Amino acid sequence: MQYFADEAKDEGGLPLINLPDKPVTKRRGKKTGQDGTEGKPFSEEKLSRAQDLICEAWEILDRDVRLDMARKSLSMSPYCADAYVLLAMESDFPKEALEFYQKGVRAGRLALGDNMFKKYAGHFWGYIETRPYMRALYGLA
Repeated sequence: MQYFADEAKDEGGLPLINLPDKPVTKRRGKKTGQDGTEGKPFSEEKLSRAQDLICEAWEILDRDVRLDMARKSLSMSPYCADAYVLLAMESDFPKEALEFYQKGVRAGRLALGDNMFKKYAGHFWGYIETRPYMRALYGLA
């Protein structure tokens, strides 16, 4: 059963969203934007819940359940970089996995915002909130 290449085109497929070009987080002092999936403003609370769900998904042995959890996580917040990482790791298609990692890097960067990159320069991995972005970047490498 294929989970990605065919389903991505279906109405019920993965939420492969178009993220905005600029960071939109409130906590970074930027103007709030749209998340691209539901048309609702970015929410740290939704991102936190989506990340919690992905943390649970890493522990699930059933692939179908993990994939469903990743889809649900992205429907909560398309800024959940770890959801893209999980989807990339589970993809049967290298090109698609690459696209998921790219989306994960972009989502993670937008969720963190430019100020975090400056603030944590030199010891980026030491801060838990940067790790989803770093995992996506590692997968992309």
